[in-house]
Amino acid sequence: MDCAQPGPSGMRVLTRNDLFNIMERSDSSTFIKKLEFMERGLLNQYAENDQNIADVKQKLSIIRHQFKQKWAAARNTKARFLENNAEWLRGCISLPKAGVSPGRPQKSFSDLSERSKRRKTKDIRSSDPDELTYATQMKLRETGKVDASQIVKNLTKSPKRARKYAAAMKKSIAEEEQDKSNKSKHLRALFMYTEAGLTQAQYEIVRETNPSFYPCYSILQKLKKECYPEIHHITETCAEVRVQNLMDHTAQRLILHIGEAGEQLSELEKQSLVLISKWGCDGSQQMPYKMKFETKLILNAKQFQSSMRGGLRPNLSHYREDYERRLVLNNGGETRSQESQIESEQDDTVLQEPNASRANPFVLGIFALRNLLALRAPHYPARTCSSKHEALTWTKPFRARPPSPNSISGSQRSTASMAARRKQAEFEAAEHLAALKATAEMQMRF
Repeated sequence: MDCAQPGPSGMRVLTRNDLFNIMERSDSSTFIKKLEFMERGLLNQYAENDQNIADVKQKLSIIRHQFKQKWAAARNTKARFLENNAEWLRGCISLPKAGVSPGRPQKSFSDLSERSKRRKTKDIRSSDPDELTYATQMKLRETGKVDASQIVKNLTKSPKRARKYAAAMKKSIAEEEQDKSNKSKHLRALFMYTEAGLTQAQYEIVRETNPSFYPCYSILQKLKKECYPEIHHITETCAEVRVQNLMDHTAQRLILHIGEAGEQLSELEKQSLVLISKWGCDGSQQMPYKMKFETKLILNAKQFQSSMRGGLRPNLSHYREDYERRLVLNNGGETRSQESQIESEQDDTVLQEPNASRANPFVLGIFALRNLLALRAPHYPARTCSSKHEALTWTKPFRARPPSPNSISGSQRSTASMAARRKQAEFEAAEHLAALKATAEMQMRF
């Protein structure tokens, strides 16, 4: 073996001269004692239960025998021993590293192929079935799986019990598949209902055409309520939702929408998911609504809302070398490149991305609730959702609007520059903030 080259995986390469130097550190006067000192020094690097300890002892036994022969041929003289065996001492030996199995890394049993599993369990399968069953029960009980241990015990008592268990399992699987199918039908019906803007009477007419597909209206109402996050605070002038509740609810709805696609992600992909969020503000565009207030300080044309949107993209630094694809899950469930996502959103204000290690590996992003905080009526929600994804998550992307042309005079529209428009927008925002401040002061009085 060439000592200049690194050893195989899990192996430690030493020269015989290194072993001789270890022997020279001993204070013993006899060569046999020095050999024992060298052997103990190498064996002390391994634990008693190390799987490689037997292999190491066998190799050291051979080396010790070779050293004895060379030392006897040199007539127990160190100078003659070094001179006659200079080339031999420069030779290399390989010993297994402590705690590391040499050769190819072994896979776990669950990752093996079916053929490898049969080969690895060949000796175990030669045992009596009753012994295997009992051993399985005890092992399951040791690992805390008491219910599984009891099931194995009951299954092997009589063939009838095994058939009953199989029939019950098939029935349970069929019921789960039926529930998934019904849930999918109900969500598609909710999408049709909200997208078409149907009333209850109109929906009942549509349902008569296919009662097996379209659920009754009460189920539709229940699904619709599940799309709403929990309201924290609502008055005739204000509607608030806690950001954390909003994020948790939207994440749950997105996970439900993604379904099995999320379960197929690898652990590396799950850990690389990063939550990104943005915030923005919007006003009522000076459009009056049919709302009456007890004070003149609050005008329905000065309504103001703040909304949040967010998305999920993989943190490519975690697995850039392994995966070249770039996925961005947006609110429509589409897949776009990271560059096009940034270009389409370059007008938005971006908050700092949260740390991927702090985010839940399966928290799936926040999308804007544009109508959630819209104060168009004293009841919540302001209106029904109007798209498929909004029916699932009660969200809609936020895009800041430019100042309304109605708020600028004709001469300004013809001659105003970009700076004048920005000034007008700042003026409107100041008015909105003043209205909010007046609302807060009024609420403090009450």
